[in-house]
Amino acid sequence: MPADPSHGAGADPGAVSGWLAPTVAAMGEALTATPVAHADETGMRMGGKPYWLHVLVTPLLTWLGATKPRITEQKGQQVVLPGQV
Repeated sequence: MPADPSHGAGADPGAVSGWLAPTVAAMGEALTATPVAHADETGMRMGGKPYWLHVLVTPLLTWLGATKPRITEQKGQQVVLPGQV
């Protein structure tokens, strides 16, 4: 379990990514299999820098992800639907 950021410690991003990988893969499979999903994106700022917030929603799942705004910076980021991006 990640450390509470209010205590000045944080979880290793690589460890968190590893913990979430099976969940992200299962959500990708479920989202690919659903006949209808709502998709949307909007701009936002994190740490003063621009990002895109992406959302995919079905009656059972909601997936949120943030990516940097430039295509060149997005390579390999937020691939929840392999073959669909």
